[in-house]
Amino acid sequence: MCYDLGFQFLSLGRWAYSPALERLAIGSLTSRKVPVKRGAAELPGRYAGTAAKKPLWEAMEYLRSWWKDREDQLSETIGDEGRPLELALRNALGKADAWVLTDAELRRLRDLCSSEWCRNDVRSWSALSASPVNIQVYGSSAGLQFQVGGYGPGNAEWLTRKLAQFPSGVMFRLAPSFSVDARERAEEAVRDAGRVVVP
Repeated sequence: MCYDLGFQFLSLGRWAYSPALERLAIGSLTSRKVPVKRGAAELPGRYAGTAAKKPLWEAMEYLRSWWKDREDQLSETIGDEGRPLELALRNALGKADAWVLTDAELRRLRDLCSSEWCRNDVRSWSALSASPVNIQVYGSSAGLQFQVGGYGPGNAEWLTRKLAQFPSGVMFRLAPSFSVDARERAEEAVRDAGRVVVP
């Protein structure tokens, strides 16, 4: 049965995630059924720890080997399952909550893309990750939400955790749209992460 774990978590959210479900999602990345694999790929990037990183890379490498020399078929009916799987794996690796990809890893991800739109998106993520990395803020019903480069959104606690994942030496810049309150919270998060804000 093609059970879509990713779809179920659209309504369940992080509170329903568990170590057992993480093991299930990681194990499902090698499923022979593409919808199962795609649904499983959506969970680790959002909720899993770093243990999911290696299996996600392996799944992306397998997908690349599957479509190698047949990339044009991704735009045809035969690629209807491959396109969403590539999107899910790319997002799981490149927008993960538990890690930040280095420049070398972003290049590796770009090279593993089978479609041009995937390569273009990863190129844009590389540009967003160049130091100084922009921090942006948005108001929402849940309060202030921050975005760092291509990662987020998340609250101030998330911001501190995400900033600490960037390689040492990376600096950050606050977007000019920050209110006084948002700026103070962002600067506190940067300090708590042991990082530097540049003008």
